[in-house]
Amino acid sequence: MPAHHSILLYLSIALAVLYLLGTVAQQNSVDFRDVELVTQDGASLSAWFMRPQEANGNVVILLHGVSDNRLGMYGYGRWLLQNHYSVLLPDARHHGNSGGLTT
Repeated sequence: MPAHHSILLYLSIALAVLYLLGTVAQQNSVDFRDVELVTQDGASLSAWFMRPQEANGNVVILLHGVSDNRLGMYGYGRWLLQNHYSVLLPDARHHGNSGGLTT
């Protein structure tokens, strides 16, 4: 598959996921935010921060594996939200929508 087809496919999937996440957040009274974390060396890491309406005060950071992105951890994040944890789901360097070099 040509590279530009892969990029278009990824963007289409990403837009569909963002739509679904917004719908789930509205239905479950979840505060959903797109956030950007800037590292000490200037790399920009994309992340989602989700906070349930009745948060227990604890935050869990879910990190995905090699060759994955934050979407791969979303199911765990939903379970944590249902149990009143706030969740941060970042894309690692050079994964998903994050910049920087792979370390």
